[in-house]
Amino acid sequence: MVPGWPASSPVSSEPVFAFSDRYFGDRAGAGDAWPSQLADLARGLRPEPPAVRALLTSRFGPGSPPPLVAAFAEDLWRESLTEALLDRNPELGSFSLVLPGLRQVSRRYFGGFSNVQFHAVQAPDFVEASERVSDYYMRLDAFLAELWQRHTGTDILALVSASGIESSTGWRRVIGEMSREASLEGFDSDAPDGVLMLYGDGVQPGALLTGARLVDVVPTLMYALHLPVARDLDGEVLTPAFDKAFLTRYPLTFLNTYETLPRAGATTTR
Repeated sequence: MVPGWPASSPVSSEPVFAFSDRYFGDRAGAGDAWPSQLADLARGLRPEPPAVRALLTSRFGPGSPPPLVAAFAEDLWRESLTEALLDRNPELGSFSLVLPGLRQVSRRYFGGFSNVQFHAVQAPDFVEASERVSDYYMRLDAFLAELWQRHTGTDILALVSASGIESSTGWRRVIGEMSREASLEGFDSDAPDGVLMLYGDGVQPGALLTGARLVDVVPTLMYALHLPVARDLDGEVLTPAFDKAFLTRYPLTFLNTYETLPRAGATTTR
């Protein structure tokens, strides 16, 4: 199941469920939901603006700016849809979910968060910005914890952020000194590396994955799910992420490619 994966329009018909990133915007087309009849279900789960603003008021106080409302609404929609799809198919083997809200919140408020947390700035607007970033992390943590409790056994959770974010530095700091609003913002261009976190069966607690790359995520997850790793993938398995018992129990196996394997349910003719 793939709700909201970037660069996925039109969606593939191979997953059990799939919704393109474009589906959650204003330009959704006929090929952005699979199976197509689920489009109506998804539209019915889209949160209404008054409900979103009420939730934001309860968490962040009144007067939330439109970008925060939009980010919160988009994540809420994806989360509600994911829960509904999991309810419909509890035996689903795996799913990928993209939640873009934190990126928008961080772009608007990470400068305030950084100044409060790392430089002890206590100006009210910086404190408010810091609290909004922290609260958004807490909200996402609660959602992920709820998803995790749905399943037991050999599950694995992977949190992937393609890039980090930073507060004003260099010429941006000069602009921030002239503009209070700019000093509250965060930036993901030329930002620090992203984050990969793994949790679940066989994962080595406290392992530090130095040098991990984005292309290593897929082969690592394939190995974690006891699948052979395709040799035509660019990345490699991050074996330090797993404990010795797991590595012994599940030796690395390979195949040349998955591209030429027949799809499930496919027929061949001679």
